Amino acid sequence: LLLQPPRPAELWDAQGRPLRVGANGQLSGPPAWLATPELPGHDRPPRHRWALTSWAGPWPQDERWWAARRRRAYLQVVATEHAFLVLQEGRRWWLEGLYD
Repeated sequence: LLLQPPRPAELWDAQGRPLRVGANGQLSGPPAWLATPELPGHDRPPRHRWALTSWAGPWPQDERWWAARRRRAYLQVVATEHAFLVLQEGRRWWLEGLYD
């Protein structure tokens, strides 16, 4: 399920520190927790915290490198019930997709 528009999300390591993708394209630590807003079409609380079991990425992307630079990084994270596609743009994480 692709979310349009993407919803704000938060991503943390096991010690509760917010994760970031650095200039070198690496994560600041292994993802352990994802907080999501209400997910469309699902009976879940408006905000849910997911314990993550695995992850893949990040995949950095530089868009419009010839003009105003726009840096993004995509990451797939997996919880017990679902997998999610999240992206970091600027210093914020966004929930862009949900895999059932």
